[in-house]
Amino acid sequence: MSLELKKRGNTWTYVVDIGRNPITGKRKRKSKGGFKTKAECRTAASLILTELEKGTYFQIEKIIFEDYMKKYLESVKPQIKEKTYKLYEYVTRVHLLPTFGKMELSKIKPLHIQDFYNKSLESLSGVTVRHFHNVLNMAFNQAIKWQIINFNPCNSVEKPKIKKRQLTVWNSEQLIAFLNKVKNMTIYLPVLLATSTGMREGEICGLKWNCVDLNNKIIYIENQLQMINKKLELVNLKTFGSNRNITISDSIVNILKNIRVNQKENKNHFKENYNTNDFVFCKEDGSPYNPEYISSNFRRVLYEYKHDIKINGEIKKLNLCDELQIPLIRFHDLRHTHATLLLKANTNPKVVAERLGHSTVKMTLDTYSHVLPSMQKEAADKLNDIFLK
Repeated sequence: MSLELKKRGNTWTYVVDIGRNPITGKRKRKSKGGFKTKAECRTAASLILTELEKGTYFQIEKIIFEDYMKKYLESVKPQIKEKTYKLYEYVTRVHLLPTFGKMELSKIKPLHIQDFYNKSLESLSGVTVRHFHNVLNMAFNQAIKWQIINFNPCNSVEKPKIKKRQLTVWNSEQLIAFLNKVKNMTIYLPVLLATSTGMREGEICGLKWNCVDLNNKIIYIENQLQMINKKLELVNLKTFGSNRNITISDSIVNILKNIRVNQKENKNHFKENYNTNDFVFCKEDGSPYNPEYISSNFRRVLYEYKHDIKINGEIKKLNLCDELQIPLIRFHDLRHTHATLLLKANTNPKVVAERLGHSTVKMTLDTYSHVLPSMQKEAADKLNDIFLK
């Protein structure tokens, strides 16, 4: 912090060193002239010096959005998961920079952002545009903390609304028909685990045998497998509440026992070339599957592969959805199928919440509200039977 008083003609000017630009690192100076006397100039400068000492001095910085976002993303990268960082970086590079890149951060107004959201919603979903809002909001909040701006324009816009997605799930007959059809395919075990336990793709791929207690019929969900920097790694679950114990049925225990026997045979075959990471769902050589492979393979099996089916004496090429007359769903919807089947079987919602790793029962009931009407009717019918006796 330094102060210079300069006489220019008949007036005095002060120049105060107010620190460094947080983005460029360059020194910043504040100057003002036109003072009639040196004393008057020094008094005015002392007010700024006092604010600097207290840490209350603020000057809006002239920083380009593109430069700021580069610095912001660098600052948050060590604090967030690789997958989250990739999302922030992608949103910034592909969607935010083309619109705001060359604008001064302090000159981005709520109207600019609202227009950006409205235009984006013409071709993108509310969920996607909400990602844009979240990244912008966090970036502007950090800019306030770094004393680059003094107002977050996102606070004065309408957040993109997210329409609640209508869940599409299979009933028990559709699930059984599919499982019988794919019994000898790679996708069989992931579908079986997803629908019988509610596990996610990453949790299925990351499950190891030391987390499977076949004697007590329990699976312990402690990690998930993710692709990080082009390498599969076991990472913590999204929240602490996602760590959970799931009781499995006798039929699942027997299937897992058979899988373990097959893996021991593969281990003897591959010998030193066998991957010894002990994954439950793995390739013949013991190496794990990428969670993204499960989702894409599930869709291929359901929708993209065509089969020759004889119908009324005529050969037709049908995908599995048409052949079995089941709706096309995402792999993640198998987790919803698991929850829906349990709720329709009058399983206590608290038990369902625990199996899914939901933080509250309310979250479970809100997610699967489509099941509640039939449950309400069954409850009313039971009460009717009681009162009519």
